[in-house]
Amino acid sequence: MAEFYSSLSPETVHWFLAVHHQNMRPGLLRYVRDAAAGGQPLVLEGSAVRPDLVDADLPPATAFIFLHAHPDILRARVHAQSGYGELDAAHRALVDAFLDRSLRDNAAIIQDAELRGLPCLDSGDAGALDRYVAQMFGRRP
Repeated sequence: MAEFYSSLSPETVHWFLAVHHQNMRPGLLRYVRDAAAGGQPLVLEGSAVRPDLVDADLPPATAFIFLHAHPDILRARVHAQSGYGELDAAHRALVDAFLDRSLRDNAAIIQDAELRGLPCLDSGDAGALDRYVAQMFGRRP
């Protein structure tokens, strides 16, 4: 698997991720609709929950808030979790490819959410959620 992915361009790896997310879309939509039909509250999180889901025919009470992290935070997390400093060059290259894909995806989500006028909160900003909730309910943070 490592050999296969290391032979692909960063653009191709990101394209594969986009196709994967598109393939997950029908299941996500079904999950949201089933929960709403059953009167169940539902919170979905994850990178497969894409801004383009707002284009689907979803229940009226459906709301979207997209979280993102600054590239430096993502880089630090990936390096820490992978033990990057202890890896040899070949394994660092794999981590670098994963990180590149993650950064591209993060930027794409931010851009798409902003184009659609959806809330897009910086997860590194401790007050972002409080300000958003205050704005939604007309209160001061």
